[in-house]
Amino acid sequence: MRPLVCVAISFLTAVTIPFRSSDPASIRPVTQEAKSVRLPLTPTYSITLSGDAYGIHLADMNADGFLDLLVAVNEGGEESPSVAYVSEKGRFSKRGWTSDDKGVSAAIAVGDLDGDTLNDIAVVRYNSDPMVAYRNRGGGTIESSPFWKSSDTDWARHVLLGDFDYDGFVDLFAENRIYRGSASGPNSTADWKLAGTHAVSGLLWIDVNGDARRDLIISSWSSGAAYSVFLAQKRDFSTKPDFEAALKGEFGGPAAGDVDGDGYPEIFVCASTFRGGDGRVRMYRNDKGRLAGVSTWMTNDVDCKARTLLLSDFDRDGDLDLFVLADDHTSIYANQAGLMDKTPTWRASIVGDSAVVADLDKNGWLDLVVANSSTISFYMGNPIVAVAKAAPFPTAPLLKPLTTNDLLPDVDSKIESLLLEYRRERTPDLERQLRERAGVTLEAIRLLGWGELGELVRELQPHAEQTIGSLIDRLSSESEDKRLEAVLELTKCGSFAIPHLKKAESSGDAEVRVLAKRTQEAIDRTSRECQSEAIEVLGIGMARLTHRLRERYGLEGVKGVVILRVPDGMGPSLHLSNLREGDVLLGIGPFAEYGRVISPVQAPLEVLLSILKQDSIDEREGTSWLLAGYQYYCGPLHPSDRGKIRQWRMMLTPTQWTDIERAHKAPKAWKP
Repeated sequence: MRPLVCVAISFLTAVTIPFRSSDPASIRPVTQEAKSVRLPLTPTYSITLSGDAYGIHLADMNADGFLDLLVAVNEGGEESPSVAYVSEKGRFSKRGWTSDDKGVSAAIAVGDLDGDTLNDIAVVRYNSDPMVAYRNRGGGTIESSPFWKSSDTDWARHVLLGDFDYDGFVDLFAENRIYRGSASGPNSTADWKLAGTHAVSGLLWIDVNGDARRDLIISSWSSGAAYSVFLAQKRDFSTKPDFEAALKGEFGGPAAGDVDGDGYPEIFVCASTFRGGDGRVRMYRNDKGRLAGVSTWMTNDVDCKARTLLLSDFDRDGDLDLFVLADDHTSIYANQAGLMDKTPTWRASIVGDSAVVADLDKNGWLDLVVANSSTISFYMGNPIVAVAKAAPFPTAPLLKPLTTNDLLPDVDSKIESLLLEYRRERTPDLERQLRERAGVTLEAIRLLGWGELGELVRELQPHAEQTIGSLIDRLSSESEDKRLEAVLELTKCGSFAIPHLKKAESSGDAEVRVLAKRTQEAIDRTSRECQSEAIEVLGIGMARLTHRLRERYGLEGVKGVVILRVPDGMGPSLHLSNLREGDVLLGIGPFAEYGRVISPVQAPLEVLLSILKQDSIDEREGTSWLLAGYQYYCGPLHPSDRGKIRQWRMMLTPTQWTDIERAHKAPKAWKP
C-alpha cells in the first residue's frame, strides 16, 4: 500500500509544494533569460459552478498523466454536491464526477482509503453534516455515493490524508482529530485529538526537524498562535505544540518550504486585514529543526487582504518563491539565493478565496488556479507572456513623533500664533493685538496652561471685561450679522464670558436672554470638544479628535476617536486589524454585526462605555471571550487603504474586560 500525502485548500488555507523535480508544481531551472514569472495578469479562461468552491485540489484521478480538478462545493452554507473536472491535456471544461449526496462541504483531498492502490476522494463538511469518502473504481470511474461516513457531525473545514500512525493504512485528519485507516476505510469515529482549543485556519503535513517523519503544522485564528508545530511521534503527533509563534491573533496559511536551502522548511503565515489581521505575511526561520518564535521576515504591504499562500519556483531559478492571493494586492515575492524580497516581483488584481499551482498542460511553465465563489479561473503560464515589472506597494509616510503640544486643547489659531511670538519677544504691536481680543486671549492662556504668562493675564483682565461687555451689548444689535459675530467671539472667550452671559440671561430682553443661553451652551460644548482627553487602556493610546490632531493626520471631516499608539502585537491579538496611529474609531456595536451596525463615538470614554455595553460572551471549553463589533477609518499609515472604512469584531479576555472597566472608572492619561 502506498500512502498518498495531500493537502486540501479551503478558506484562508495555504498549501506547500515540496521542491522536488518529480512534483508537478516544480520546474527545473532553465536558461537565464527564462528566469522570470510568466503568469498572465488576467484569466486565460474560467468555468462556473452551480455553487461556491470552498476547497480545490489537483490530482490525476484517471491515470492519464494530467492533473484533474476536484472541488468541495456548498451554496453559502447550504448543501450542494461536490464535483470533479477531468483534464483535457491541461484544460478543464468537462465535469467528470458529481457526488449524489449533498453537503456543506469545505475541503477535499485524495488518498488510497480502501487499500486498492487507487486514490479515493475525501470531503469534510460543517453545519452538522458528516464527513464522507467516495471510492475510486479505476479507469476514471468514481462512485457518486459515499462508501464511508463519519458517525459524528463535528465541524471540519480542513483535511489531510496520510499514514499518521505508520500502520500501512491511510488515515484521515480533520480539523484537529484523526480517524484511523483500515483495509475497508477510516473508522467512523476519531480516537485521537489535539489537546486544548484550536481554531484551525490551515493544516500542513511536512517534516520539520529532519527525522524522516512528517510533522503537523497548523495556523489559527480567534486569538490562536500564528503557527503551531506538533512533532511526529512513533504514532501520531504530540498533542501539545512543540514549537509555536509568540504572536497571536487572526492568521491564515500556513505554507512551508525550504527557502534557504539548508534542508529544513521555513513556515509562512498571513494576517489578513479582512479577518482582523495586520496585513502582514510573516516567515519563521527553521534552524536545523528548531522553529523561531518570532518572525524573521515580513512583507511591507500593511494593507494586504491575504487569503492563500503558495510556495513554488515561480521564476524558474531553482528556489521557492512566495505567492500571495490577496485581491488587488495579489503578488509573488522572489527568493534571491535564500533571502526573500520584501517587494513583489509580480503583481496582479485577482479576487479569490483559494488557489493551487501546477504545470497543468505540461509545457514547462507553472499555471495558477483560483477559486472565487462560483467561478474557477485558470491563469496559464507560457513563455510568450509579457514580463511586466511589478510596482512596489506604496509605503507609509514617516510621522513626526507625537509631542505634548499635539495634545494641547484647540484655541483660536491666530491668538495662539500671537502668544507664541509674545513668549519669544514682547513688542508693543503684539500687546496691542492681544488687548483687542483680550477675552479670547485669556481663555487661550487658560486652556494651554501657559502659567508663565501670569503678568500678561493681569494686564489683560480689565481689557477683557471691557471687550466682553461690548460683545454682550452687540447681542441686542438690529444687525443679525453683528449678533452672530458677537456669539462666535463670546464662545471663544469661554469661561471668562460666562458671568457676563448669566447676567444678560437674567436681565436683557427676550432675544438677548435666548442668545445668552445658547452661547453658554456653545461654550460648554466647545470646552469639551477642544480637549483631546487622551487616555491609555490596554496599552492603546486614544484621544478626542481635536483640530490639532485632524491637521496632524489629515482627517478633515472625520468624526470619532483617534488612535495615538498601538503596542506591537496588540492589534492582532485583540482582532483590531491593522489599527495604527492616526486611524479613527468610528463606533462600537454588537459582535454579531461585525462592525456593520455601530453606535458612533466622539470621546475615548465613550469608546470604553460602548464596549462594556456589549456583554456577549463566547464560551470555548472553559475559556471566555467577550466580544464587540467595531468600525474604523484608515488614516495616513495605510498607504493603500487610506480613507477606507474597516469593520470586524474585537475579542477580549475577562482580564482585559476588567482593565477596561477600571479605565472607565479611573481613566489613565496618555502621554507621548
